[in-house]
Amino acid sequence: DAAFFAEADRRGLPVVTWHEERADVIAALVKMPILGICSDRPEMVARHRRPHPKVPEIVCHRGACGIAPENTLAAAGAAWSAGFGTVEIDVRETADGQLVVHHDPTLERTTTGSGPVAGKTLAELSGLDAGSWFDRFFTDERLPRLGEVTELAHRLGGRLYVELQQA
Repeated sequence: DAAFFAEADRRGLPVVTWHEERADVIAALVKMPILGICSDRPEMVARHRRPHPKVPEIVCHRGACGIAPENTLAAAGAAWSAGFGTVEIDVRETADGQLVVHHDPTLERTTTGSGPVAGKTLAELSGLDAGSWFDRFFTDERLPRLGEVTELAHRLGGRLYVELQQA
């Protein structure tokens, strides 16, 4: 309550919550004068980030591609969950007119497939592993559809910088 925060302020003590996972409680907490919210579900907290006008915008190239395979849901989710606001992704069109998130014109570098992305259908691409090249932890990470990434952005309160490689 207000008396608690006034006393903490008087003593110069920051307030940090611990292990909060309830969406309604997190929404209320971010309106209070607290230093931080510790959560096993950082994606729930990330949507409540407060922008600061003097902080430069940081765009995570192909997601958090230093800790998860580039242009995957894991990389995008890691970037937003870590508190970054914007993720850059690359988009290509499949042979059947679907939009997938992938940088290179061909599949070899970051998937278990081969050949041009534009020469494959979404069904052919959906079974490819897009993560094991990075680390075995990400085995079976899939090539995401653009819609899957936009849904994740919406759910986590993130923004997208979409680069059309071919579409």
